[in-house]
Amino acid sequence: MDEFRLGDAEIDVRRCRITRAGQSQTIEPKVMDVLCYLCHSQGKVVSQQELHEALWPGTTFSSSAIQRCIALVRKALGENAREQNIIITHPKRGYSLGLTVEPLLEQRKSRLPRFVLLIVLVAAGMLALLQLFSPKTDTRHKLGSLTPLTSSGAEEYLPVLSHDGAKVGFIREHVDGQQLVVKDLLSEQETVLASRLSQVRALSWTLADDALTLVLQTAEGDLVRKVAMAGAAEPVLVSHKAIIDKVEWLSGTELVLLRKGAGAEYDLLRYSLLDGSYTLMQKLNDVEPMRLSLAPDLKTLALASHERENIYRLDLVDIATGSIRLLTRMENGVQGLSWEPDGKSLLLSSRETLLTVSLSGEVTTLPLANYKIIKQAGYSQARQATVMELGSYDIDIQEVSLGATEVPMTLVDSDALDILPRYLTGDGVANDNKLVFQSHRHGRAQLMVRSDNTERVLFLNPQAEEFFGFAVAPDGHRVALATQTRLYLFDTASMAQLSVWSLPHRIYIRDWYHSGDSLLVKAGRGEAQVPAKWDLTLGRIDYLTSEPASCPALDAGDKVYFARQGQIFSLDAAQLQPLWLAPEGEIQNLVLAGQYLIAEVETRSGNRFWQIALDSGEALTLPLVDNVSLSDISADGTRLLLHSPYQTHRELALLAAEHQ
Repeated sequence: MDEFRLGDAEIDVRRCRITRAGQSQTIEPKVMDVLCYLCHSQGKVVSQQELHEALWPGTTFSSSAIQRCIALVRKALGENAREQNIIITHPKRGYSLGLTVEPLLEQRKSRLPRFVLLIVLVAAGMLALLQLFSPKTDTRHKLGSLTPLTSSGAEEYLPVLSHDGAKVGFIREHVDGQQLVVKDLLSEQETVLASRLSQVRALSWTLADDALTLVLQTAEGDLVRKVAMAGAAEPVLVSHKAIIDKVEWLSGTELVLLRKGAGAEYDLLRYSLLDGSYTLMQKLNDVEPMRLSLAPDLKTLALASHERENIYRLDLVDIATGSIRLLTRMENGVQGLSWEPDGKSLLLSSRETLLTVSLSGEVTTLPLANYKIIKQAGYSQARQATVMELGSYDIDIQEVSLGATEVPMTLVDSDALDILPRYLTGDGVANDNKLVFQSHRHGRAQLMVRSDNTERVLFLNPQAEEFFGFAVAPDGHRVALATQTRLYLFDTASMAQLSVWSLPHRIYIRDWYHSGDSLLVKAGRGEAQVPAKWDLTLGRIDYLTSEPASCPALDAGDKVYFARQGQIFSLDAAQLQPLWLAPEGEIQNLVLAGQYLIAEVETRSGNRFWQIALDSGEALTLPLVDNVSLSDISADGTRLLLHSPYQTHRELALLAAEHQ
């Protein structure tokens, strides 16, 4: 059937068009193919594998492509994933059609004479042409090109749009420190409101757009100040040890702010400037909040949080009652969060992509060709454009002798992210000239091998998959790599892919067992991420403990060590044994060699490194430079692989709407 009815929707297969309530929209051909396949299989549950084999023949299976098509079909048919009447999801089995397909052409013939049908079709064609060449009233998501917002050449970041969308405030790096700048988007006139600032972490506008509110980091904690458009700085409004993201204004005398509480708790608060009192709206215990944004009507707050390994959640908080509602979960982080001007959806930046999230929780990726990191994206009514921060980040790979005081030696230096280096070892001896690492120099994650100062691509990653850790076999001949849905195995001598498996469980690879062909991984167990053993021969996962943990690592005897809430434990026969407690900060990584481990601890003053004896728990600090990150230790325990402090170039850009 080329035309049929499904519920209240009319489907035109040849034109890839779906019409509901007199409104037509065109969908992608592959999305229409998925819908048609489900219609032809009416009454049958169709698995993702069957859809892939029928519609993507000869390609590697990808569940994300199928899930995306299903989401777009639901959106076009006016259905969301929570209230399934048309496309029914059968967990772990597939999808089925919940409505009856009704041929459309026969219905029209029975109701209309042929000449009337012809007139209707001609009129519809003329209407389509008029719609094609007429200006669109909603151009927000018809994306044009990215253009620079300023041409100063200086580093610029933290853009925040005024409520009317006519002005953008931002921070510009200057020889005398940070400058607070406001730019009029229509006249392009710039005004420097304040200079000689330092450690500005967040910006927000007052409700009247007559001042900007700054969150500044100091040695004593975070401060909130207000700078008026006239350039006058007011006294400190709020001070606290740790304020998360920006503050939002509920009125001229009341703020909403998020601050870190005791332990792992976070407090969402209303703060009165009149009497200095706080009102607790929500206490958040099981997530790490990152971003917040107040709706245009001041009634709802959107809150983005890190929930667990590469899982982020978006919640809506009712300002009046403090009640919280889960909107959706997503992956790959939230670098920016703002509301569309109509308050009916949210605009998110997530790494290199822009997303919209409806109030029903439906996530849509906007078609943007971009390879830089997007942050702080917001929609400007004044310019019919999206204002954003674009960042280029450079991290190099370095090596240093353990206990040395000299500057680390750079091994890999490109103008991109080169991270997570691992020594390629064999028979317990490290190869000074050979390592494997992850690089983002081509706009996506790739696996590289460096040998004798020559770099080659081990895994090209043609489908731009997200990496979830990799490990080197004890003999140095193989590398295992996890992505979202697959496990790859590579030969480091021939640079060939040995095998690939579909993963029934999401895992993050941490290490390779010395005995047996197994990997130490992190895996989800309920809501927690726990250490687990992945058997490469059987393709089976065995959970080692039910306790949530981070940074699991193996010693030479395959005993597992991991970190939890600032403390390091060993795992022996499923029994936890405490080894060492960090004096302050959060443990970011563990590497082991011989009879000790090295722990990287993030503190407010920078990263610190500790060498800890495995038998006694005695620890001493290592004299490493600040802001480097730990990645690996040589088999003989004499050298460390590090990431350099990252270098950034941040600029502001406009993504103009495309008028057609």
